[in-house]
Amino acid sequence: MGVFANWTAALACAFVKQRFGVTFTTRGMLNLFQRLGLSYTRPTYTLNKADPKKQEQFRENFET
Repeated sequence: MGVFANWTAALACAFVKQRFGVTFTTRGMLNLFQRLGLSYTRPTYTLNKADPKKQEQFRENFET
């Protein structure tokens, strides 16, 4: 998965099961996030009309 992947609780459950062989429910994973002090939010929008040229320029400047 790339840096820009959206990590959902279900995806985190699948990753933990694959990596460590431990099964969590979605609610259990959200509880674990809370106990670890992590926050969980749902994505609210996408930038469908974003300018690809400006995005590339931002990426170049951001990495430096």
